[in-house]
Amino acid sequence: MGQASARRSIVLAAVFGAGVAAVAPAAADPVVLDAPHLMLSPTVGVWRWDEEALLGGGLEDGAALVYGGRAGYAPIEALTGEIVVLTGTNRILVGEDSYEARLTQIELSFSVKFRALFNARWYPFVDLGAGAALRSSDATSRGVKVFDGSHIAFHLGGGIMVDLATPVSLRLNLRDTFYTETKEIGGTDTQSTHDAVEISLGLDYRIPLSSRGRPERLR
Repeated sequence: MGQASARRSIVLAAVFGAGVAAVAPAAADPVVLDAPHLMLSPTVGVWRWDEEALLGGGLEDGAALVYGGRAGYAPIEALTGEIVVLTGTNRILVGEDSYEARLTQIELSFSVKFRALFNARWYPFVDLGAGAALRSSDATSRGVKVFDGSHIAFHLGGGIMVDLATPVSLRLNLRDTFYTETKEIGGTDTQSTHDAVEISLGLDYRIPLSSRGRPERLR
């Protein structure tokens, strides 16, 4: 639990550092953004899970490819509500046996962007939210599956947005995701916290909305 808290502190420190760094560039012809707008963002990256919390097993590859996407709505320039779907596959070691383990996260996330403060093409943002972590694997230890079922997960983090053009931005995201589970092993209920650090890149595509809430043709 202490290592998980330390990781979250590192994520927050990195996000704060990115925000401080964003002050450096001078305001240089910021891209005009329309609000409200819809947002679509294909995403790919890497996440690293804490293998010490895996009951009855360990991770063969702590870091794994993660991919998916985000879809959201921004009522104002600074705030976006997003549905996030990310999935990735690790391999779990139980004794000498290796099993494939897939984790899929479906989350509601809120992102606050500090674009107006910097008036530049790149600026920091923070995000936090909650959702479901869906796990699937045949790995077993002493007759108990070590990586299955669904759990409520939480995340917090942030990163840097870079406006490439009116409808498109590049997103560098650093997040910490965590959830807890309780399993009965050897007649004793054991609780563990699963924690991951995720680094990902997303390409945000914005669709402006008219006053009636309908998508407009991009100018």
